[in-house]
Amino acid sequence: MTDEIYYRSGYKYQITRDYYGILNQELEYKGVFEDDFLIVSGRDLIIKKHYASDGPSGPTIDTKTFMRGAFRHDAGYQLTRLGVYPESSRKLWDEQLRQDCKNDGMMNARAQWVYAGVRIGGGSSARTGSEKPEQVAP
Repeated sequence: MTDEIYYRSGYKYQITRDYYGILNQELEYKGVFEDDFLIVSGRDLIIKKHYASDGPSGPTIDTKTFMRGAFRHDAGYQLTRLGVYPESSRKLWDEQLRQDCKNDGMMNARAQWVYAGVRIGGGSSARTGSEKPEQVAP
């Protein structure tokens, strides 16, 4: 036990209930992965209660049509950083985000803009081993 607190910064939102969703067929995972916050098995994705996300990234507005996709996209990139998915799956996660946003009512033009944004600026966020560093206070 310690008097210090360990944390990661950069998160803005937190899931308050377990989330269950189905992934596009191309993201089917052969096997089962589970950690404290994520489970993936086949096409099933579970994001557990208390999972934290920075929400929609970039110069955008955080709208309801973007939130589910952003959480799923962040989970996908995290699974990629952890080595569960290969780095080559990044484009599939970006495509999943675009489809999620459209399914949730985002206008097609904005969904295309979102997709272009993650294609251009998302590469470093999906690199294996690029997890946010643990920090300690005091």
